[in-house]
Amino acid sequence: MPIMCIFRVPNVTSAHYDAMRRKVGWEENPPSGGIAHFLTFNDGGAVEYDVWESRASFEGFHKARMEPALRELGIDMGTPEIVPLDGIAIAEAVARGHLLPRGAPAESRVMETDALA
Repeated sequence: MPIMCIFRVPNVTSAHYDAMRRKVGWEENPPSGGIAHFLTFNDGGAVEYDVWESRASFEGFHKARMEPALRELGIDMGTPEIVPLDGIAIAEAVARGHLLPRGAPAESRVMETDALA
């Protein structure tokens, strides 16, 4: 069953996120079972939403690749909220390989709403 993992991580910065991206290499070597990854920063830190094919695929990736990097960087992500999903729909632009580069100008970060129709 597909799941969404929601992490709310206080005191995490974009520099921490960039360091994790380099260490884990999830863009160069996507995790088996990973469907989607979303991240935003707010005044309190970071909020991450990940969609996985199953809880087992999430746990395997987290244990093998994330936990060692988190320990090395001294980041505590805490325990995620795990929510079973009843449906998944991915917009065509995303399915074609759209990636939002962090730090992109605001106008390039807006997706056309008709892409979701």
